[in-house]
Amino acid sequence: ALPISFLESYRETFTDVFEIGVQYGPSIKMWSDYFPKANIYGADINLLVKPENNRMFLFDKIDQSNRNDLNKVISQSTTQFDLIVDDGGHTMSQQQISLGYLFPFVKPGGFYILEDIHTSFQERFNDYDCHVNTYQMLQNINYYGKLYSNYMTEQEIDYIFNNIDSVDFYTNNPNLSHSLTCIIRKTK
Repeated sequence: ALPISFLESYRETFTDVFEIGVQYGPSIKMWSDYFPKANIYGADINLLVKPENNRMFLFDKIDQSNRNDLNKVISQSTTQFDLIVDDGGHTMSQQQISLGYLFPFVKPGGFYILEDIHTSFQERFNDYDCHVNTYQMLQNINYYGKLYSNYMTEQEIDYIFNNIDSVDFYTNNPNLSHSLTCIIRKTK
């Protein structure tokens, strides 16, 4: 579960929030209520919700493992986001490609949240092309000062590595089998 309490001090100051994986819409509605001054952008491969207010912008048929699809959102939204939340498909390629492509669009001091990275430990979300699962990839930053992903370009890897302030993990269950979230803060 997302430890949303750390966002409390940003409720009135965030102006742009983007979530991947909004399908039926409860999370996008929650962000709209939680950040009353923010434009809320949402994308899904199968969007089943309509905007409820003039601050909500939704994108359908967005494959988060496709940089061209992600660029459609960026080119039709804002140049930088205070917060990007990845609650999409949860495969290693989806999580790592999205992070690699989107992290440059996080404002300095902003946050990129990867929900459900416990899928790193579930076979059905891994694939044979994945040399390092998302959990390992992010832990390697903390433990070894290295970032490796065969889903990211060298430019994406360098940008992320040189612009990360912190990588923190949160869970409501110590066995890491479910509800594991990673919060990445960008340098100011």
